Amino acid sequence: MEDLIWYLLLVLSLFAGFSWYVAGEKGRDQNSWLILGALFGPLALFAVGVIPAIPTVSPGKTRECPTCGEVIKIQAQACKHCCRDVEPLEEGAV
Repeated sequence: MEDLIWYLLLVLSLFAGFSWYVAGEKGRDQNSWLILGALFGPLALFAVGVIPAIPTVSPGKTRECPTCGEVIKIQAQACKHCCRDVEPLEEGAV
Protein backbone atom coordinates (compact mmCIF):
# COMPACT_ATOMS: atom_id res chain seq x y z
CA MET A 1 0.00 0.00 0.00
CA GLU A 2 2.83 2.36 0.83
CA ASP A 3 4.39 1.73 -2.59
CA LEU A 4 1.13 2.71 -4.28
CA ILE A 5 1.07 6.02 -2.42
CA TRP A 6 4.65 6.80 -3.47
CA TYR A 7 3.82 5.84 -7.05
CA LEU A 8 0.79 8.18 -7.10
CA LEU A 9 2.85 11.02 -5.64
CA LEU A 10 5.48 10.49 -8.31
CA VAL A 11 2.93 10.46 -11.13
CA LEU A 12 1.14 13.57 -9.83
CA SER A 13 4.49 15.32 -9.45
CA LEU A 14 5.28 14.53 -13.08
CA PHE A 15 1.92 15.91 -14.23
CA ALA A 16 2.50 19.01 -12.09
CA GLY A 17 5.94 19.52 -13.60
CA PHE A 18 4.76 19.11 -17.17
CA SER A 19 1.81 21.44 -16.56
CA TRP A 20 4.20 24.01 -15.09
CA TYR A 21 6.50 23.77 -18.12
CA VAL A 22 3.73 23.99 -20.74
CA ALA A 23 2.13 26.94 -18.94
CA GLY A 24 5.43 28.80 -18.98
CA GLU A 25 5.89 28.16 -22.69
CA LYS A 26 2.44 29.62 -23.34
CA GLY A 27 2.96 32.70 -21.16
CA ARG A 28 0.58 31.53 -18.45
CA ASP A 29 1.02 31.66 -14.66
CA GLN A 30 3.27 28.71 -13.88
CA ASN A 31 2.59 28.51 -10.15
CA SER A 32 -1.16 28.15 -10.62
CA TRP A 33 -0.70 25.44 -13.22
CA LEU A 34 1.78 23.64 -10.98
CA ILE A 35 -0.87 23.40 -8.27
CA LEU A 36 -3.58 22.44 -10.77
CA GLY A 37 -1.30 19.78 -12.23
CA ALA A 38 -0.67 18.32 -8.78
CA LEU A 39 -4.37 18.28 -7.93
CA PHE A 40 -5.92 17.18 -11.23
CA GLY A 41 -3.05 15.44 -13.02
CA PRO A 42 -3.82 14.61 -16.64
CA LEU A 43 -6.86 16.91 -16.77
CA ALA A 44 -4.74 19.96 -15.94
CA LEU A 45 -2.07 18.93 -18.43
CA PHE A 46 -4.71 18.53 -21.13
CA ALA A 47 -6.30 21.89 -20.23
CA VAL A 48 -3.05 23.83 -20.33
CA GLY A 49 -2.18 22.08 -23.57
CA VAL A 50 -5.32 23.18 -25.40
CA ILE A 51 -5.60 26.77 -24.19
CA PRO A 52 -4.04 29.28 -26.56
CA ALA A 53 -0.79 31.03 -25.77
CA ILE A 54 -0.91 34.62 -24.61
CA PRO A 55 0.23 36.75 -27.55
CA THR A 56 3.30 38.84 -26.86
CA VAL A 57 3.93 42.25 -28.34
CA SER A 58 7.44 43.65 -28.44
CA PRO A 59 7.77 46.80 -26.30
CA GLY A 60 9.03 48.98 -29.16
CA LYS A 61 5.83 48.47 -31.17
CA THR A 62 3.34 49.77 -28.62
CA ARG A 63 2.42 53.07 -26.96
CA GLU A 64 -0.20 54.38 -24.55
CA CYS A 65 -3.52 55.74 -25.74
CA PRO A 66 -3.58 59.48 -24.98
CA THR A 67 -7.22 59.26 -23.86
CA CYS A 68 -7.50 56.13 -21.72
CA GLY A 69 -3.84 55.20 -21.13
CA GLU A 70 -4.19 51.58 -22.30
CA VAL A 71 -1.45 49.98 -24.41
CA ILE A 72 -2.10 50.08 -28.17
CA LYS A 73 0.01 49.42 -31.27
CA ILE A 74 1.98 52.29 -32.77
CA GLN A 75 0.18 51.99 -36.12
CA ALA A 76 -3.29 52.07 -34.50
CA GLN A 77 -5.68 54.66 -35.89
CA ALA A 78 -8.25 54.04 -33.14
CA CYS A 79 -7.88 52.75 -29.59
CA LYS A 80 -9.36 49.26 -29.19
CA HIS A 81 -10.22 50.02 -25.57
CA CYS A 82 -11.97 53.40 -25.68
CA CYS A 83 -12.69 53.53 -29.47
CA ARG A 84 -11.27 57.07 -29.78
CA ASP A 85 -9.32 58.10 -32.86
CA VAL A 86 -5.56 58.45 -32.35
CA GLU A 87 -2.81 59.64 -34.65
CA PRO A 88 -0.80 56.71 -36.03
CA LEU A 89 2.93 57.03 -35.42
CA GLU A 90 5.91 55.63 -37.29
CA GLU A 91 7.84 52.89 -35.51
CA GLY A 92 10.90 55.07 -34.89
CA ALA A 93 8.85 58.02 -33.55
CA VAL A 94 8.32 56.75 -30.00
